[in-house]
Amino acid sequence: MHDLPSRQMQSKPLLSFIVPVLNEASTIQACLTALLPLWICGVEIVVVDGGSDDDTVALARPWRLGYCRASEAGPDR
Repeated sequence: MHDLPSRQMQSKPLLSFIVPVLNEASTIQACLTALLPLWICGVEIVVVDGGSDDDTVALARPWRLGYCRASEAGPDR
């Protein structure tokens, strides 16, 4: 589990940053690390998985961010 710094708490975030992923095990941790300053400022970060069959979900889960599996979603649907 990652030791995330505390952030300003809000009842609802003013902004949500959506991170669509599909088999991004090699890049998900670097991506979430880069977004950490936004999270500290109160921005909601939601990982939307398009049906990954690699370790993407396992690597994203310890961050305790928003998560949604949307295996039937995509630009062609």
